[in-house]
Amino acid sequence: EAYENIYENENKKNNKGIIVGVDLDDTLYSFVEPLLNKYNVAYNDNLKLSDITDYKLSNFLKPECKNIFKEFADKELFNNITIEQYVIDELTKFNEEFTLYFVTAGAPITVRDRDKMLSRNIDWYTSSQLIICRNKELLKLDYLIDDCLGNVTKGSYKGILLTKPWNLYSN
Repeated sequence: EAYENIYENENKKNNKGIIVGVDLDDTLYSFVEPLLNKYNVAYNDNLKLSDITDYKLSNFLKPECKNIFKEFADKELFNNITIEQYVIDELTKFNEEFTLYFVTAGAPITVRDRDKMLSRNIDWYTSSQLIICRNKELLKLDYLIDDCLGNVTKGSYKGILLTKPWNLYSN
């Protein structure tokens, strides 16, 4: 659906000049849910993805868990991530028609694991397509596809918001 939205808006013969950024975590693949699974075991909790109704995940965790990402966003987590085939098919269309980047605000310590995960899942992916940036509004993109409302509304690009429990009640 995002591909059709962009393609219809950009009916130019050569669209490689159109720059599309796609977020990684919970946009291309499930990220919070496997984190919660590890968290629930370690902290004897029962949080579900549907419980996370705000982008700030720490609001839903036990106080003993100081940083869920430092604790559980590790090599093992990224080694187990699989991008669904229908997502790869859409990304392939994007990559053929537009200039495509993968954009993440993930911790720098996870860059190598994210890069390996993308290489393992997407045969045409190159490391030069990966951008690490906490303030995505600084990026010069035409479109950004993301699960965070703040990311899709702050930049000069056109934002496409993926529906997630943490943005269901956003305006």
